[in-house]
Amino acid sequence: MRLKNYIIIAVLIYGGVAGVRLGTPYIRNKIFSHEMGIQAHLMNYGTVIRARNRLLDSARGYKVPVNGDNLVVVKDEERGLIRVEAKYSMTVTVPFGLYSYTWYFHPVVLEKIPPKPQRSF
Repeated sequence: MRLKNYIIIAVLIYGGVAGVRLGTPYIRNKIFSHEMGIQAHLMNYGTVIRARNRLLDSARGYKVPVNGDNLVVVKDEERGLIRVEAKYSMTVTVPFGLYSYTWYFHPVVLEKIPPKPQRSF
């Protein structure tokens, strides 16, 4: 093979690795946002503290930089609304430090609290 072919292969491999590194935080955010939706739905039957703790555990597991300061979990009974919100950023650097990019994420999940069934005895 000629030198040109080796350079093309090297550039393609580098592009693939860089693409995976740059896309990973986006995928982690999507997974964490889905988990936020699940916990918001389960909060209809659970507590805010339990949902908050589960979300912090999930964030640690998915390597999402969310802590108690940038995670908001609110259950407003008067308005009939549950709001789960996180705000964080992740900086990614491609191999050899040629490029650095910061992803800024602000996922918000709103869930309505279903009305309580009326029981007549």
